[in-house]
Amino acid sequence: MRKLRAERVSRESFSPYGDLIEAGGAYVDTINDGTSRRFNNLSRIQLTEPDAQACVHLYRSTGRRGGIEVRLLERHPFGSQLFMPLQGQTFIAVVAAARDIPAPEDVRAYVIDGGRGINLAPGVWHHPLISMADGDYLVIERADPSRNLEVHTLSASLQLSLWAEDA
Repeated sequence: MRKLRAERVSRESFSPYGDLIEAGGAYVDTINDGTSRRFNNLSRIQLTEPDAQACVHLYRSTGRRGGIEVRLLERHPFGSQLFMPLQGQTFIAVVAAARDIPAPEDVRAYVIDGGRGINLAPGVWHHPLISMADGDYLVIERADPSRNLEVHTLSASLQLSLWAEDA
C-alpha cells in the first residue's frame, strides 16, 4: 500500500482542483450600517446544466484520526461542491484531476485549516469528507445529487499520513 502524504494547502497548489476559500486577500466591503464586513467573490458555484439549481446542506461530521485508508474517490460531473467548516475544524481534501479514471499516483491530499473552505470544480475526483474533529460543515452543491455522483474504486489503496506524523 502506497503512502499518501497530506501537504499544506495554498491557493496555487489547490487551483487545478477548484478554489481555496479564505478571507485573506479578498476585497472587503463594510455593510449593514458598519456592523459587518463582506469578503467578496471568494468562489462561484458552478452548474453545467442550464436549468440546474444549487442547494445548501449541513453535514454533521465525526472527527477522524490516523489509519485513514483511501480506497475510493467520487466526483460530481454536473456541478461544483463547496465545503466550509462552521466550528473551525481542520479537514483533509483528497483529490485527483477531472479525468475519466483516476490513478492512485495522481491522488493528492491537502490539509485545509479550519478558517478555510474549498469549492471543488465539476468533475474533480475526491474522497468523501475527512474531518479531523467533530463538527458541522456548510455544503453547497447541485440540487439533484442522484444524477450528479460517480464513484470509482482505486486499483490500489492509499494510506493517508499527515506531515506532522512524519516530523
